Amino acid sequence: MKSQASKVASSVGLSASGAENITPSVHHTGTPPTVPDHELRRVKPKQFQMFDLYALKEWPVREVARALGVSATHVYVNKHRVAGMIKAELKRLERKAVSKPRMDTN
Repeated sequence: MKSQASKVASSVGLSASGAENITPSVHHTGTPPTVPDHELRRVKPKQFQMFDLYALKEWPVREVARALGVSATHVYVNKHRVAGMIKAELKRLERKAVSKPRMDTN
């Protein structure tokens, strides 16, 4: 079974190889663990819920729209925006990890 981190990475078009190393965190917006915290502070809970239902839980767009009382276009646009934020945050974390000097234990 695919992990939540792998689903997030694949939904934004990235390799899931580094996604398993994302530290779980939950902050004031109530977003689930394994989602990068830094970028998603700007996402409203309803926007993330659209992304979660459509991109991660793979609900049909019409079902998501009906359940949340929004248009299908709104679901598509929010999926695109949230995916972009996640992708940008994952790239930022990768750059940060690469730029950190390794501590030699010798």
